[in-house]
Amino acid sequence: MKTSIRLRVALGVFFVVAGLVTLQDVYVLSRFERALRLETDGQLDDEISEVSAVVGTDGLAAWIVAATEQHREDRELFIEVLAADGVAVARSRNVPERGLAPVAADAAKERVRRWELPHPRSRSGARLIRVAERRDGPWIIRVALGLDEAQRWYWNLRRNLVRSLPLIAGLGALAAWWVARRMLRPIAEIIARARSLGALPDGSLPRTGSGDE
Repeated sequence: MKTSIRLRVALGVFFVVAGLVTLQDVYVLSRFERALRLETDGQLDDEISEVSAVVGTDGLAAWIVAATEQHREDRELFIEVLAADGVAVARSRNVPERGLAPVAADAAKERVRRWELPHPRSRSGARLIRVAERRDGPWIIRVALGLDEAQRWYWNLRRNLVRSLPLIAGLGALAAWWVARRMLRPIAEIIARARSLGALPDGSLPRTGSGDE
């Protein structure tokens, strides 16, 4: 019975700790993903402002080439400028022919719209880019950033959290088993002494002085 109690305590602690750690991991991942998205949106807003400063000038095409070449491949920059009627005026070479329009266009009239699309060179669609669109006078400016770096950070964090979950829960269960073993030791001594009393002319049960008995 003593071993059964210790085992049940350890298993109970294991599942409780595993559940709490899982909830914490979900919260951390959601906050991390939100922080990455906010950081990306801030960079997209900065890029739109840069494009807005040169849109409508003769140097727009050359500026787009220079701007896109400055970005790393895992943080790739996409730029597309449309006229009010939706006709492309200028775009970077990495923008596909279909452009950066959302898969399901909506009728929203926000000053800045945001959405995510599969990367133009992603065969599986797992790689993503995040797009921001802003109307600037007669122009529609769309700027996108590749999310390869952000996705890599997210999946690395998720993998590390998942790997640490059984270790943390296991250590908690081991600690609970050890504590239960120490707590039940006086009871084991009392049980052993009680069994031996029948063979003795007189005797008394051991006392620890703590009052727990």
